[in-house]
Amino acid sequence: MNTHTSAELFKFAKSEKDARKKIRYLAVAHYRDNHNKTQIAAMLHVSRRMVNEWVKRYLNEGLTGLDAKKPIGKRCYLNDAQQTQLFQYIEKYSQNRQRW
Repeated sequence: MNTHTSAELFKFAKSEKDARKKIRYLAVAHYRDNHNKTQIAAMLHVSRRMVNEWVKRYLNEGLTGLDAKKPIGKRCYLNDAQQTQLFQYIEKYSQNRQRW
């Protein structure tokens, strides 16, 4: 799973278009080159905590662990039926209204 060499990780970073993912690849590549996490954080201008998180996710999940995580938003209080009913209501009563 996490058997990539530092050279492979640097290559992935070079070809990556997403700047944030590129930094994650570089952090793990430098870790594979036996740099300590404090040095890596200083080189990449990120916190040591983030370097720790990225390395941990890489070691546990491989390259997929370096993908961006979907942000967690507030839970919706309406169930699917209620959402459908609300959308229908809005569509029905918003068509006849004029603006300004």
